[in-house]
Amino acid sequence: MIQSHKTPFAPGKKMLDLLNENYSLLLFLQHFNVDFAVDNKSVGELCIENQINPGVFIVIGNLYNGFYPGKTEIENLNDIPSILKFLKNSHAFYKEDKYPELSEYLKILKQSQNRKDMDLIELFFHDYFK
Repeated sequence: MIQSHKTPFAPGKKMLDLLNENYSLLLFLQHFNVDFAVDNKSVGELCIENQINPGVFIVIGNLYNGFYPGKTEIENLNDIPSILKFLKNSHAFYKEDKYPELSEYLKILKQSQNRKDMDLIELFFHDYFK
């Protein structure tokens, strides 16, 4: 298990406290289509309000915080539609936001670097995203 100074997710934990410890959880919330204005809501309250399976939310949130689920936690994840929704939203973020951004950086690099090397890097990059 990765050593983490972050707090594990649990139904009673305040989402704001978790966000203060790990700002990358904002991206996690985005992938669940959760508004960033979490106020003083707990993880459980946020799940109820957004109709998210708490087990899925907690396991994936803990992954973001560096905690790997145990066998029992994985076996209890029986909400495939919630997992797929999260994965599709994550994929869309990279495809629609990150890929174009990285592609632009490659164009800038290509202008100032050895053209042959950059052609190979660019080919790998675009093949990877296909």
